[in-house]
Amino acid sequence: MWALPPVQWLLIALPMVALGWLIDGPLALTGPEDNINEWFANRRQDWLDDLTVLPTKLASTEGIVIVAGLVAVYFLARRRWPSLVLMAWALTAELTIFLF
Repeated sequence: MWALPPVQWLLIALPMVALGWLIDGPLALTGPEDNINEWFANRRQDWLDDLTVLPTKLASTEGIVIVAGLVAVYFLARRRWPSLVLMAWALTAELTIFLF
């Protein structure tokens, strides 16, 4: 397994944090995004809302847990340990970032 020294982690992390701060702070483009959201909301159709129910549920926390569980069972059955560890790590990282 490879490991990066702390200085290299800082060289990777600091620009990413700075970029996130810029995008979310001084360079935020919420005005144009709000206009696009309003445009779509004004043209909403009931049948399209019905069509998006399943993808929306699959993208919810419960849906992700169910799909991840099914994928984990597949990886276990195929003995694909690196894939299973990577998925577990990615979901843990995503959950940690989402909650904090």
